[in-house]
Amino acid sequence: VFGFGGRVGKGNPTSHCFAVNGNEMDPEVLGLNGILNAYNESLNHVVFDGPTIFQAILGRAIEVVRQVVQHGAQVYTILLIITDGAIHDFADSASLIVEASTLPISIIIVGVGNADFGAMEALDSDDSLLVDRSGRKAERDIVQFVPFRKFQNNPHLLAKEVLAEVPTQFVQYMRKNGIKPEPPVQFDESKLDMTLVNSNMSIQSTQLGSGLAKGFLGGNFQGGDSGGSTQTQDQDQGQGHGQGQGQDQTQGGNLSNQGQYGTV
Repeated sequence: VFGFGGRVGKGNPTSHCFAVNGNEMDPEVLGLNGILNAYNESLNHVVFDGPTIFQAILGRAIEVVRQVVQHGAQVYTILLIITDGAIHDFADSASLIVEASTLPISIIIVGVGNADFGAMEALDSDDSLLVDRSGRKAERDIVQFVPFRKFQNNPHLLAKEVLAEVPTQFVQYMRKNGIKPEPPVQFDESKLDMTLVNSNMSIQSTQLGSGLAKGFLGGNFQGGDSGGSTQTQDQDQGQGHGQGQGQDQTQGGNLSNQGQYGTV
């Protein structure tokens, strides 16, 4: 989880890409609670500041995705940016988005508050592919902008709008690069390591090496895929759902209209 538009510690200049949990070497947190806890804790030492600059955040995301691609992993990344300010580096951001359009990434921008988000709409190039100042055209549309105020009273519609373009963007990337789904993971019950959890006959069973966990409670075997929660990085396993990296990098912080530094 990264923040931007904040001064970390007294006397420091404004940073446009910092680890919200305070650990630049390991900025990841676990789950939604980890996101909220890191954000709330950061309010003790981060001072809100501006302007809204995306360049550093986009550059960091591109760096991470390139490393994943170099390792040959079938991972698709979703970068969620929550901001309450109008963008001040449109040209630089557009160039980076055009560059990122060749990579396995989608970018979702949620605008909170009543700022002028016209430039954000321009980055969300639904009608025509984004073109940067040098004339380069994006390979595909990878940005979805959502004004929070339009959907703040309908969380279901908000969720639908936020994720609306991701399936198409994902499939476009895979088809352009000739990537086919990997075969489904085969489940072998003979490899289960059964461990007694408590005296109520509650048993946790874990398939070794696959990350697939299932719970056995009172004689009823209840399947549940534990491979991913609400992550920004999904592995294509040919099963119609993401499997992730095990740690959440999205920011689902307080979407109020009060001043706050941006988060991703």
